[in-house]
Amino acid sequence: KKLFRRLRSNYKVSTNKDELSRDRLSDSNLVVFGGPREPFSAGEFNELKAWLNSGGRALVMLGDGGEKQSGCNMNYLLEEYGMSINSDSVMRSVFYKYLHPKEVFIAEGTLVPDMIRKKNSASSSGNKKGTNKSTPGKVEDSKTDKLVFVYPYGASLNVQRPAIPLLSSGSISYPMNRPITAMWEAETVAETGGQRGRLVVVGSVEIFGDDWLDKEENSKLCDLLFSWLLSETDLDMTSDRQ
Repeated sequence: KKLFRRLRSNYKVSTNKDELSRDRLSDSNLVVFGGPREPFSAGEFNELKAWLNSGGRALVMLGDGGEKQSGCNMNYLLEEYGMSINSDSVMRSVFYKYLHPKEVFIAEGTLVPDMIRKKNSASSSGNKKGTNKSTPGKVEDSKTDKLVFVYPYGASLNVQRPAIPLLSSGSISYPMNRPITAMWEAETVAETGGQRGRLVVVGSVEIFGDDWLDKEENSKLCDLLFSWLLSETDLDMTSDRQ
């Protein structure tokens, strides 16, 4: 897959098919849950929570319909950090560019302006081989005041403190101006590892899939989220927030 190849060019990537354990998690800098379809056990959640609270990093992605569609129980964990994925579908209210109403073009959905400022630097640093070339269907760098992306087959989120919403569905989607990507960062630095735990939740697993990674600025968004999770890029979450 495109995302796997993109990550493999800069990082060591492996697939875990075993039950989550502290030993398995401690071997990783970042764990990605890409559309899990089976429920996790209470023991696995306890291990994952302890790992996050001690400086671990995770990215969680589901799809439209949320838990009801996927069959997993990830909200049990996410609610501990102020987030949950709804069992709905984000749809566009007007036709633009993409055929299916669940393939949502969003130009005004960035809630953290620093993401716009750093979208290009994260792409270049996260893609050291310089393969970030212009691609058909991809917005060019002239649109520097926006982070334009397509949100395919995704759900909306509920977000409350201590989590912070990063992206919204915008004003021409339904549901309108709802969070679709959010983050949590631990308040204190972990004693072991010397870093804060970080968690990013995206309501669409397809957004970085083969059909969508090269559309609009999805690849830049992908690089930016991975760079932040791996402490390669810092984001100002508070100033001039939308």
